Amino acid sequence: MSTSLLYHAFGVRGYIYKATEYQQGRILFRIRHNHKALCCLEWVTSL
Repeated sequence: MSTSLLYHAFGVRGYIYKATEYQQGRILFRIRHNHKALCCLEWVTSL
């Protein structure tokens, strides 16, 4: 599993993949917020 797959398969953006767990017939993805992906709206509008 990778961050890229989470983005392309599920549309998850701004997070980094950490682990996968299988519990009671479910698949759980552990992800962490990617602080580098944060962007202030003010910065974007000033470009």
